[in-house]
Order: sequence, then C-alpha cells, then structure tokens
Amino acid sequence: MASKSGTTLETLSFYRTFWASTGGDGRRFVALTDPGTPLERLAWDRDWSAVVRTPPDVGGRFSALTPFGLLPAGLIGVEPDRLLEAAAELASGADGSVDSDPGIPLGLAWASLALGGRDKLTIVTSPSLGSFPAWLEQLVAESLGKEGTGIVPVPYLEGTPMSGADRAYLVYRLVGEDVPEVPEPRMAFELADRHRLAAEMLRAELATATAGEVLAVNPFDQPNVEAAKKLARKAMEDGGGYRPDSGSGGRGP
Repeated sequence: MASKSGTTLETLSFYRTFWASTGGDGRRFVALTDPGTPLERLAWDRDWSAVVRTPPDVGGRFSALTPFGLLPAGLIGVEPDRLLEAAAELASGADGSVDSDPGIPLGLAWASLALGGRDKLTIVTSPSLGSFPAWLEQLVAESLGKEGTGIVPVPYLEGTPMSGADRAYLVYRLVGEDVPEVPEPRMAFELADRHRLAAEMLRAELATATAGEVLAVNPFDQPNVEAAKKLARKAMEDGGGYRPDSGSGGRGP
C-alpha cells in the first residue's frame, strides 16, 4: 500500500477491501509512506510485514526512482539496481552546463513550443513501451497544468491523425521496434533496453521542472489535487463514512 500522505481515500478503500479478504493478515501487507503518517502508524499497529519510509522531500509524481517505484518494480522481477544505474549513467554526463544536462534542453523545448501555441505534447512509443505514456501523462499534466496555463500530454492512439498546429511530438523507441511516422516538431529518444526507461523518467522529471520555470508555474505543488482530497474527505465525513485517520488499532477492517 503506497501513499505519501497516508490519507489517500482511494488507497485506503482498496486497503480495507484487501484487509477484509485476507482476514486481517498483516503479514501480507507492506506500507510505503512518508515518515510519521497515519498509514505508518496503521501498519505498525496491525503488524504489517514492513514499513518502507519514503523521502518526504520528493513529490509523489516525481518519485518513480524512489521506493514508490523501485519496490513494485522488484516485486514484478525488474532489478532496481539496473534502473538506478541507467538513471545514474544519464546524469553522469552533466558537467554543470545547460547543454550537458539531460533534462533542461528538453524542458526548454517543451515550454518554447507551448508558448508558441504547440501545447499538446503527443507521446508516441514503440509497442513494448506502451504503458510509459500513462506515467508521463500524470507527471506533465499535474505538474504544469495550473494557473491557467500548461502543457497537455496526449498519449498517441493507433489510427488517430498526427497533425495540428497545436501539436508537438515526443517519441520513445526501443531498439528493434518500430514507431509510427511522426511529423515535426518532434523530440525522439532511442532506448537500448527497457531498463533505460528509468533514465527517460529522470530526463522527463528534469524537463518538467525546467518547463515549469519558463511557464511561471510551480511544478511541485498540486493545489487542485489537495482541494479534491479535502472535498472527498468532507463528503465522506458528512455521510458518516470512514475517516482515514481513524480505526488504527485492532484487527478489524
């Protein structure tokens, strides 16, 4: 169960379902959360197998290369060390200049295109990288879509037209696979293997922070997300529903 705040209602709802279906077997649960959250207390109180404390100074959508992303990767058979090595290799080429930075030039391109009217960033991948745009979509949209401005990420769907004066294209191709024909303006990256996705995650996070600076938005806050959480909690409380900071003791759901 992963939640930075430890109070995310959707996550807690899933937890209650699985807690009931396992008969309250804490050995089958692991918590990933920031230090001192209600989720951490819940996990200790109910004897979960482990509590993994996550870095509180890294925002949720920027945390793919922290335990939030690395632990699930390990559970499905991906080697976390190889992911971190790929990201570190990309970062090692930076010497302090803008041109050598793995993410700043990309972020400057995104922002420049958006300011020129091309604010729909269409993400195109080769077949086996098809789940990557879903992660990138949240990173870009939630970080840059605020204050009446932003960049709209658009995962490409096969068969849809690739044209429009408001479009820019971001392409990721795994070696040995094909991608559709993509018009200009495009930014393209080739991956030697799937572990290189970690490097592209780092590049995209740096690019997002850079684009936010140019577009004059804070890429690290989430005012609409927090507002939605508060409204959801109020709705649950007004209806007599479960409160995320209650019921931390005992073996019941």
